[in-house]
Amino acid sequence: MKLAICALLMAASVGATPAIAQVVASQAPTPPPPPPQQELCPLQLDIDLRQLEGAAGHTIVSMPAGGSLSTRTGQYVCDKARVESVALTKETDRPREVLITVNALLSSGWMRQDVNLTVSLLVNGEIKKSEDFQALTIGDPNANWAARNVSFAGSSSKTRSLRFWLKRAQFNEWFGPGSSPSVRVTMAVVDDGDDEDEEE
Repeated sequence: MKLAICALLMAASVGATPAIAQVVASQAPTPPPPPPQQELCPLQLDIDLRQLEGAAGHTIVSMPAGGSLSTRTGQYVCDKARVESVALTKETDRPREVLITVNALLSSGWMRQDVNLTVSLLVNGEIKKSEDFQALTIGDPNANWAARNVSFAGSSSKTRSLRFWLKRAQFNEWFGPGSSPSVRVTMAVVDDGDDEDEEE
């Protein structure tokens, strides 16, 4: 009797179909394509600060010290140089005065490239503060030039800043309701011929 039961159990196990979990297959979502590059040279970027929001929806007037407004601009290219991003930061907020910094992050697809850069703050279309950076050397931040046995040093991304203090009344006037503050960044590539002319 025991032998008959064992034989039946073995026959059942051999003929049993393994369990299969239910699987649902679908098309995986594709990531959005990167924004198309636009080559503009010399390059001018005008950024309306009223269109930017910081953390928790703050504007530059309402945000605390250390808060910033930023935007990515790397889709615009001048030769292989680009302004990757622009940020405006309220560095210090005192009862009588405010310290503002405008940062422009630059990079290039070339190992080394020289550019002229101007960072300006405009209010209602009029330039109020501006800073020029001449023959600034930038390069590819992702390149490992040493591993490529490059005989001379390359460069990398660089940040250049416009910093200025404003009296409280002027700050409220420039960035308050009824005003139109903006940041303008202009960049032009310095040709090798320009350097030769300067040496002569």
